[in-house]
Amino acid sequence: PAHGVRILAMSNHHDTLEAGDRIIEVNGCNVLGLGTREVSECVRKRRQDKILSLVVEKPRKWGLGRFFNRKDQQEDEATQRFMFGGTYPRTLHLTIIGAIGLPPLYPLSTYPNSYVEVTNRTTACSFRTKVVRNNAFPVWEEMVEVVVRSPDDQIVVQLLSEQLERPTEDVGTQARDKAHGGASDGCRKLSQKLRLPHYDKRFCCDREVSLALVPFSHSPMLAALPTQSTRPLMLRAKASWEDSVADSKLKAKQHKEAEKREKRRNRNRAGSDADTSTPSSGYHETMHLSLLGLRGLPPFLLSPALLQNTYIQLRNMATDQVLKTRPLLEALEISEQGSDLLSLSDFFVVNMRNGKDKIELVLLSEGGHVEGAGGEGGPSVLGFATLPHHDERIMGGKEAGLRVRLVESIASKLPPRAARGCVLELVATWGDASLPKCLIVNVIGFSLFEDALGSSPNLHVQVSNQSTGQVNRTRTQRDSAFPIFEEVFHVRVKSDQDRVVLSVLNRGDGHLSEDVLVGSVDLSLNDKVLNNREAALELTAIHFANGKVERKIVGILQIAAMWETVTMSS
Repeated sequence: PAHGVRILAMSNHHDTLEAGDRIIEVNGCNVLGLGTREVSECVRKRRQDKILSLVVEKPRKWGLGRFFNRKDQQEDEATQRFMFGGTYPRTLHLTIIGAIGLPPLYPLSTYPNSYVEVTNRTTACSFRTKVVRNNAFPVWEEMVEVVVRSPDDQIVVQLLSEQLERPTEDVGTQARDKAHGGASDGCRKLSQKLRLPHYDKRFCCDREVSLALVPFSHSPMLAALPTQSTRPLMLRAKASWEDSVADSKLKAKQHKEAEKREKRRNRNRAGSDADTSTPSSGYHETMHLSLLGLRGLPPFLLSPALLQNTYIQLRNMATDQVLKTRPLLEALEISEQGSDLLSLSDFFVVNMRNGKDKIELVLLSEGGHVEGAGGEGGPSVLGFATLPHHDERIMGGKEAGLRVRLVESIASKLPPRAARGCVLELVATWGDASLPKCLIVNVIGFSLFEDALGSSPNLHVQVSNQSTGQVNRTRTQRDSAFPIFEEVFHVRVKSDQDRVVLSVLNRGDGHLSEDVLVGSVDLSLNDKVLNNREAALELTAIHFANGKVERKIVGILQIAAMWETVTMSS
């Protein structure tokens, strides 16, 4: 009563009246020196007049006026963002860690059953921690989320004790304890309320701080320790802000501007080579490349005997990543009759280092030797091209044509128009560096038909992702046409267009003998067999007989496959 009665909270918004105002007069009656009950009773009696006239005293705005030394309390949004590090409303994450050195209670000589209560006086929201019984160093480790509407919100914290029942006391003793720090809900005040400086960045920095709470004037701890009545109670806590919607948009905008500045700075460092490149050519870690087909190949290179071992090799000279397509004989099989386009439909994921990476596409033949194409002791080079990944016309995600230059020995035999080379149709885009999925493949076993192999086969299964170049092999089963493996492999998948191939290879008798392809099957990533159930897949092989290309079933492969989500940390 000596300080007057103040308004705790407002259920409705008022232009003048607000929480924290001290009531001086009620309809002309002076209420200074009266308690809360007397003022409330006076307000109820004046309701019959239907007009309530209040004379109040506004509190001093110490939170803004003293800390920032500003006369105008209505700050604009830009100034508030500069002062308080964000826009309102926002959420304060307050973690109550524990208290240090609570004295014992009097006259029980036991430590209090303490808990902490956090209240936002402006919004009338209250939170409390759990009760730690009979402990001088209570630990709570609880986090509360307090919604702060404006910088003027008053957030207070208080240390309380759960009051023990004492049946031997009379009614007068219980009433006296209630007047001296007790409460009607069975709690006792241990400290006075402390306002948290949520506007101070030194407090809201997600670091542990110690708050000094003044003991309550009628606390039973002070009765036991009168000499230590001035010693504060230490409360350990830490606080941090959660970004509001406006702050998240502002940070995203600042992040984009920083990325643009960094790209501009790296492009200037690249020198003259970066002048013809797009702004995004050197800032992606992966490239998605789809080879659609090859058009305009010379007729004498279209023989099935030569195309059976002819393929296109893709190599990044900076990262030394090597990828290759399927044999062009398969492309000839699925191409339309009378068309000069060899349909490939191969998808690759190329790892990039920077904008100066050189990506080469080479047309190679490992089978029949082509005159003048080299290949002594290795594959013969038929043509080559360099992928201009800095060109917007190529990296726009649309179908484009890249001319493959034939070697001089082959071009000299062709007419001038055809000597310029063939055209490789492709679609190239920049991809993400993260791995969205992982395919788990369990190779159970397979069974081959009798006419597919000779005597004493040495078989193993190869699981490969033709788009990323990942290859996994099982152990070799010797002298068995029905081997059982039960081996599990994890295949990383970059996109749904990746080509996962299961191949059965025969090593032969000698240690230095090469693997011979017996049969293969493409595992469709959108197939229903990827449900962790055993499935039987048909192994096929390409045969060339009587001038026709045929695909023949050579066996059955038993697998079980499922998807596994890959986290960013893995």
